[in-house]
Amino acid sequence: MKSLLEEIRQQPEHIRHVFMWLMVVICFSVIGFVWFRSTSKQFVALLHPETAQDQALADSNKPKQPSPFATIFNSFKDLQANISELISGKPASLDINNGQNTQTEIVPPKKLPLSD
Repeated sequence: MKSLLEEIRQQPEHIRHVFMWLMVVICFSVIGFVWFRSTSKQFVALLHPETAQDQALADSNKPKQPSPFATIFNSFKDLQANISELISGKPASLDINNGQNTQTEIVPPKKLPLSD
């Protein structure tokens, strides 16, 4: 790692600027990707309020809230899944149901209303 940094330091200033801006773009791209993936749940809730209300009712019946440490751990697990998806190109499997077995309901597609 030190040899790589020394090699970059020996480059001319315009090459070091290119490296700097390349790192800035890469870092902001990763941060933007992680932010978009973490807020996609909120976008789905805004687009489907009836499902969000059902989920809110189901959440209100839970006996206790997870601890702050569990919340931080889950956010790091989501971050790890997002980074692995970014690197591998395929979605990582997340434990969405927290170990609970639930039946999934298949919703048939609906046709869009057409104006005459």
